[in-house]
Amino acid sequence: MKGKYFYWCCFFAVLLPVIPVKIPAQEKPPVLEINGTRDVHRLIAKATEQRVNSNADQALHLAQEALQLAIATQNKAAIAEAMVIIALCYKDKGEYLRSKQLLYLAQPYCITAAPYTEGIMAYWYSQLGTLYGLLGDNDSSIYFFYEALAFIKNGSTRDSLFKVSLLSNIGTSWMQKEDLNKALYYHKKAELLAKQLGDTMTLATLYSNIGTVYHLRKDSVHAMHYFEASLKLYQQKKAKKIYSLQFLYYSMGTVQPTLADAMPYYNRALAMDSHSVNAASIYELIGQAYFDSGIYDNAEKYYKSAEELSKRKGLDGHLLAVYSKLAAVYENMNLYKPAYQYQTKFVRLNDSLRTIDKDRVINQLDVKYRTAEKDKMLAENKAQLYKQQRWIIASTGSILLLTLVSFGVYRNYRYKQRAQEDRLQSLEQQEKIGKLQAKTQGEEEERSRIARELHDGINVLLSATKMNYASLGKEYKGLTEAPSYGVIMGLLNEMGFELRTIMYKLVPELLIQQSLPDAVETFCDLIRRSKKLHIEFQFWGSFSALPAEYCFAVYRVVQESVHNIIKHANATSVLIQLRHQDGMLCLSIDDNGDGFNEKKATTGMGLQSMRSRIESLGGQVVFSSKANEGTSVEVELAIQSPAVNNATRNI
Repeated sequence: MKGKYFYWCCFFAVLLPVIPVKIPAQEKPPVLEINGTRDVHRLIAKATEQRVNSNADQALHLAQEALQLAIATQNKAAIAEAMVIIALCYKDKGEYLRSKQLLYLAQPYCITAAPYTEGIMAYWYSQLGTLYGLLGDNDSSIYFFYEALAFIKNGSTRDSLFKVSLLSNIGTSWMQKEDLNKALYYHKKAELLAKQLGDTMTLATLYSNIGTVYHLRKDSVHAMHYFEASLKLYQQKKAKKIYSLQFLYYSMGTVQPTLADAMPYYNRALAMDSHSVNAASIYELIGQAYFDSGIYDNAEKYYKSAEELSKRKGLDGHLLAVYSKLAAVYENMNLYKPAYQYQTKFVRLNDSLRTIDKDRVINQLDVKYRTAEKDKMLAENKAQLYKQQRWIIASTGSILLLTLVSFGVYRNYRYKQRAQEDRLQSLEQQEKIGKLQAKTQGEEEERSRIARELHDGINVLLSATKMNYASLGKEYKGLTEAPSYGVIMGLLNEMGFELRTIMYKLVPELLIQQSLPDAVETFCDLIRRSKKLHIEFQFWGSFSALPAEYCFAVYRVVQESVHNIIKHANATSVLIQLRHQDGMLCLSIDDNGDGFNEKKATTGMGLQSMRSRIESLGGQVVFSSKANEGTSVEVELAIQSPAVNNATRNI
């Protein structure tokens, strides 16, 4: 059996909780041993124990006490640990956005505690990755998991159990992105390390994860093998992990050949805890199984249970899916009124969460409902409508004959007039494009001149200064030992780097020496080094024979857009996509920032400059944005040969 929402719920359930890293006592500073620090760590240990036993409310209470005591004793390391645990308690309660906010508040304290608290930053990155995964942002999730893994590779922590859970979480993120080969690779690496450590409970969770991957690969035999191995290990250890066992029973049900075979596993999952967040998912998924089998009465029953539990737990994501499926159930049962009501609930909740609008579906259901109400009235008026139609047909025939004669005369006149207008418009457009091309070419020539002046003038003088300053250090042996000597040399190097960056922004050498994707990738690397923005670049097609003016125009759009995002958007990530295929050069830039009002902002100098560059080459650029929903820039250019471009300029 397969549920439509299995894939989402699988990711929700199998994401391993990251294991807190033990802090060696010898690496703690002396301040950690005074002013009530032992009480703070005792409270933190108890809070962690309550989280492991699924007592989120009790764990939250203990962590808040620990935070108050840590603040009173000015113990920043303990403040960091307590704030992270509080954030994770809210994650356990399903309040993901609040949990994410608290994790970001804890970041400065984690950075402060990092020198004497082994693994704190790796732990912080991993928990942030887990939250982004639960929120559905898998690109950010994978990014933060790899950041955590980099801390482990760089020696920030040597805790192998932590590495096992982190590798498994990376595998789960790739599974959500439907790259099952990478998902299996990372889960297998985690399995090998867990076997070396002899950690039975972690291995049980990993077997469940691997079984899920095989299930998604439609390999039910291997999936059931790993699910049964996971269950056997849980039973041997008499595990109390209700959440993991509950999802495992559900997963075993999904690989059964029929719904009848699957229901015993589903019922065992619900028997463990029918009031948890996970139970809401299972009710929903069982309802989906009945829906797929055409048993709509049972589907309604389980969807109703999921609806009630989702409302009680405040699970808006679950509730949104349940509303949509109940509307589909009632529509298949020909109960259009409740179908319309649930679809309306879906749209209202969807709008409140700023997700996709479903007005078209509501209108269809509304038409069906209203049609069923008016069928009787339409039948009674059928005879009268038939008489009216005969009269309309006779009148329309006469009018149509007269119209055709008039239209023939008018069409001939309009054809000649439109041909003349098209010729005038074409000449005006060509003149406008010529002016824009001249302006753009002048700007690029001025940029090149300024870059040459910087390179041949200031850059040479700066290099000479560095050489003379270095020679001065060799001439006076004691000078290099002075602190200010190294500071000045560092400033000179920094000046050189900034100067090269400015020259590259003015005239990117890779556009001349190599290709457009190389130049854009180099620009993205500069942005990534600044740590201001997570930026991803993808491209398709061949760019070797692309005319230079198209390369410069597209590059300037990328440059201006990214600078606008950094300056105005408050975004955390950007996706840039470039494609050259069948004579079309396409560029898209999407961010998750604040957005802007298109009517008020599209007249700015930066946006006008981008539009002018693209239109001068006969292309078009479209800006799409709404407040608090990010911004999208779309560019399309039809690539013409140099001969065609020259002919256009001559005209």
